[in-house]
Amino acid sequence: MNQKESILIVDDDESTCRSLRLIFGKKGYETEIAGTAQEALEKIKKRSFNVTLIDIRLPDMEGTVLLGKLKKVHPEMVCIVITGYASIENTIMAIKLGSNGYFVKPLVMEEVTYRLEDALDKQRLERKLKESEKKYRTLYESSKDGIVFSDMEGNLLDANQAFLDMLGYKIEEIRRLSYYDLTPKKWHKITTDLIKDQTMVRGYSKEYEKEYIKKDGTTLPITIRSWLVKDNQQKPVGTWAIVRDITERKQAEEKLLKKQYYLTKAQEMGLIGTWELDIQKNILIWTDENYKIFGVPLGTEMNYELFLNCIHPDDRDYVNEKWSAGLNHEPYDIEHRLIVNDKVKWVREKADIEFDKEGTPIMAIGFTQDITERKKAEEQIKDSEKRLKIL
Repeated sequence: MNQKESILIVDDDESTCRSLRLIFGKKGYETEIAGTAQEALEKIKKRSFNVTLIDIRLPDMEGTVLLGKLKKVHPEMVCIVITGYASIENTIMAIKLGSNGYFVKPLVMEEVTYRLEDALDKQRLERKLKESEKKYRTLYESSKDGIVFSDMEGNLLDANQAFLDMLGYKIEEIRRLSYYDLTPKKWHKITTDLIKDQTMVRGYSKEYEKEYIKKDGTTLPITIRSWLVKDNQQKPVGTWAIVRDITERKQAEEKLLKKQYYLTKAQEMGLIGTWELDIQKNILIWTDENYKIFGVPLGTEMNYELFLNCIHPDDRDYVNEKWSAGLNHEPYDIEHRLIVNDKVKWVREKADIEFDKEGTPIMAIGFTQDITERKKAEEQIKDSEKRLKIL
């Protein structure tokens, strides 16, 4: 029990007031007494009470009139009427005015205590429920993600402001639609299957991507995840869904794909491939252009030894020596030959090697450039110079 819970006793019978105050005090309640309705109203102006016990007959006002006044101002207050005689008319009137019950004098204190605590328990539960609903409503309305509720036929019944803003609708417009109205036809079967196979089976769906149609007719990329809602008899009555606008993410992905495309094209045009070697795990990752330069099928798993096997036999020791020097902090920037389809190809390789705090090499990132045409041109220049010297 909350020690701050308080009770106001409104009765001009001093004996009754003393008895009630003594009992309630032992239970830990704060108790105040008012001998008249006016005194009770003055006290309630100054502070709030959890419970008010009201004698049906007061010197200055009928208890039912006071009850009506209190319930108008404090509808959440527990009000219990005390009467010296049981009257059906008074009981009906008290209930209509919002009384939470009544006691007949002479009071049975055990009954008073039991019913009072029962009324307070209900009040506490109602207060917690209201607080919970307030927190839920605050979360619901302040969420940046859209939240929407639909019945089992897919009709939209409620949505938060984020969902409405996302699609450009007002709440009364949304309530005339179903989620199929918002979903492009190409997504209908996927949506139906996910609800059937996931939401209905395990009570929720995985988060998945789809599109919604906005009020202006444009499509909006979203992610959505739904939860099944059941009534007290465990019968499905609808679904809650959290909807997230992923327009910015999709735009970023599109930009990244374009950058990757342009990088790939640049590498193709420049005959440059890039690579990355996890030195500790001996895992070598090549770009597509690197595979093309070495004449290795795309997607082939590579490591350092397989790389060496691609090098011209006469250059392998040289390359391995330079790589070993690179692992000891020497620059790695070399030119060597490959044998690709029984033809000699010249490449330049350069790498930056990363070391940990102890100086152990852990990662290398580099590029390979096909310089065959440059080498041919250099040989032609050398031949021309030789002929000139002879002349």
